[in-house]
Amino acid sequence: MTSWVLSLLLAAQLEDWENLIYIEPKLINHAVAFILEHQRDDGSFWEPASNVTHDFKMSYKGMSLESEESRMDTSLTALTALVTTVLNTAGPTLDGSLQVKATSARLKSTRFLEKQLDNLWDSYDVAITTYALVVVGSPAKEVAIKMLESHAKVSGKLMHWSRSPINSNVRLRENNQRTFLLPKEPQEWDSYAVEATSYALLVFLTQEGVTQRAESITEWLVSVRNWDFAYSSTLDTVLAYRAMAEYSFRARLRDITNVQVQVEVTSRPGTQNTIQISNQSLVSMNYIKVTRPWGHVNLVAHGSGQAIAQLETRWGVELDRFLKKPPREYFSLKVEESYLSFRNKTVISIKVCTRWLATDISPTSHAAILEVFQATGYTKNQGSANKAVKKIQESSVPHLMNVKTSAKTMFFQFHHVSHSHIPIFNHSLKECAVSGLIKTTLHW
Repeated sequence: MTSWVLSLLLAAQLEDWENLIYIEPKLINHAVAFILEHQRDDGSFWEPASNVTHDFKMSYKGMSLESEESRMDTSLTALTALVTTVLNTAGPTLDGSLQVKATSARLKSTRFLEKQLDNLWDSYDVAITTYALVVVGSPAKEVAIKMLESHAKVSGKLMHWSRSPINSNVRLRENNQRTFLLPKEPQEWDSYAVEATSYALLVFLTQEGVTQRAESITEWLVSVRNWDFAYSSTLDTVLAYRAMAEYSFRARLRDITNVQVQVEVTSRPGTQNTIQISNQSLVSMNYIKVTRPWGHVNLVAHGSGQAIAQLETRWGVELDRFLKKPPREYFSLKVEESYLSFRNKTVISIKVCTRWLATDISPTSHAAILEVFQATGYTKNQGSANKAVKKIQESSVPHLMNVKTSAKTMFFQFHHVSHSHIPIFNHSLKECAVSGLIKTTLHW
């Protein structure tokens, strides 16, 4: 976690950011000193605590190597690669003696990564290791790049890296008309593939610049975005944006983009919207609301450069079978609502039980958020919620960390969710108007 946060802080030290945010150099030095304390004799870095690594990809259980030692070394490879890139970037910021120690540690970790190349079988490990070796200028980077190329998955003109192929938008042909792009469905390795592909894009941009391969990788990253313009998690979103920003900079898109877009909706005949995209409005987002959503949306663009168009459709469902399901069930969630013994039903008691199911990945989840939509007409203020969480922590669920309330939603933050120890807790809502429905979801 420290290495990941440090990589973000170091990016904020660029000249373009220095007038917006200031990072105290002592903070960088203290963080690097902490990281150096956790380097093994072979050059690898290890995680001192459980359930704090920022992603399962840094300690995935599903290894297929024969010896326990090989599995241990391979599971440390991704974390060591991340730390190596951080130490390389942080070097100029560090004080004298600490800079020497960091340089020595980076050389040791680089040698560890070079030795691990023959044991790597996972696309993510190969991608992040190759990126680290390219950043530090290792002599083994060409071998790593060849390995990275061999792990690529190509679908049409799009290229990505993942354990299993990830489908982007599927084209549908109806009645011999033009084809339509369908929304991308969620898949199990989405986040994994986005991060691995982002590292691969950074590698090829550094080595080759903007080529046809870099463009095909970027097009795949654009095609698998979610409806909210991001990806499956904060981590893969940050890394994907970083890679695509590097592509945009090297392709000089800000200088050459001058596009006129004409949008026509068949449900509003005779109405045409024109949008001008230039280097003066490149970061502006334009919305067109379709009041009667049926038929086709025709979009025609003229000019030079690149831009992204997205069609967003929302609808409500009343039955559970119509809800979009995740590709895999990671949590079980049971919610029971009942009215307390008041004649006017002014208080609702909510009992929540959840369990981590993906034990083949890890015995527990990492940080998780339970999102509870409050019933219409009922509320719980932040102060009462804080007292309730403190009572729950002391009684049955010590890994319930925090709670945040809003007008319509309550967010319960867990340090982790276990498979064996099932967190069960109650909280209540008091009526402030007419009663309604309750909806509960779990995110991680």
